[in-house]
Amino acid sequence: MLEKLRKIASAIKRLSDDKIDDSLLYAQVMSMDGYDEQFLISAFDYLMEHEKQAKAFMVRSDNLKRAWLDKIMFRGTNN
Repeated sequence: MLEKLRKIASAIKRLSDDKIDDSLLYAQVMSMDGYDEQFLISAFDYLMEHEKQAKAFMVRSDNLKRAWLDKIMFRGTNN
């Protein structure tokens, strides 16, 4: 039982220690067609400051990435 708890704790720590790969995030954001380069840079900067949203962005399909970008385009990146 104690060993299982240690494994769970270790897995949780690894998840929380995972850092965003800046280059991969940049490539994914900048590869989105149909958006102004300045807007995409602003979206990238926002994601770099909001790690949870960046992680979510990186695993989404392109359609869901576009939906997220459209949402922040119309609301601004302060949401």
